Amino acid sequence: MPSICRGVNQGGRYRPLKQWRAYQSDVPIIDLHAVMEAHKDKTRLYYPADTHWNARVAFWTSRRLHRAMGIADSLPGLDTYIVQVEEKRADDLVNLLGLPGSRASQKFNLVPAGGVNWVQSACTWDTRKYAVAQHKPFATEVPGKTLRVLVYRDSFATGLQPFISEFAGRAVFVWS
Repeated sequence: MPSICRGVNQGGRYRPLKQWRAYQSDVPIIDLHAVMEAHKDKTRLYYPADTHWNARVAFWTSRRLHRAMGIADSLPGLDTYIVQVEEKRADDLVNLLGLPGSRASQKFNLVPAGGVNWVQSACTWDTRKYAVAQHKPFATEVPGKTLRVLVYRDSFATGLQPFISEFAGRAVFVWS
């Protein structure tokens, strides 16, 4: 985050969630905040004109999730991905700040050097009660893999999708 925003959160939103989880459930919370803290002084974490994580943060946080699932030892490093740059409208931050119009921005994606190994398909259940209309649930599959993952996602988790999909036999992504 920009230096002007430092100290705003300090984990305050997450503390009540962690306390509730400890009292109500045995489902683990995987803190991705620490991953970003470890890299914040080395590289940009967010897109310049957008409030979303960039592809590097998605890669690092996915590796934290993979470690939590016990599959981190066989994962390729960041150097095995190709950077693809695309122009995109940067409406997110523009709208948040109340600025008129939109701004052009560059977005980069990380693509496995050998290409993707997963296939995406639509989910077959009645999606009317599970998702916002423009964010339909979908699944990815990799033949021969046995790991099953259900991801309740938002706009930040969109960047995690390719990195989760490449190691899960079936991953279902539901907008929440």
